[in-house]
Amino acid sequence: DFAAFDIYPVTGVEWHHDLKESARTILKPGGWFFVIGKSADIHKLLKDNKGFTPFLDKKYKGIRAALFQRNKAPKS
Repeated sequence: DFAAFDIYPVTGVEWHHDLKESARTILKPGGWFFVIGKSADIHKLLKDNKGFTPFLDKKYKGIRAALFQRNKAPKS
């Protein structure tokens, strides 16, 4: 599974929790999601990694792209 997001969040809204929750819903464990946007906005996603592992993070002229993998469910 793979999902890509080009974000333009509204200032003052806690959007990053909703984005990761949506990604958790649509991606199977082990699936990937890619996000691109302003560096400061992507930084919020990188700080809170619950349920995802950051795989790659690149910044260029105030724009940042990040690739995350959804954590696999623990074996019981």
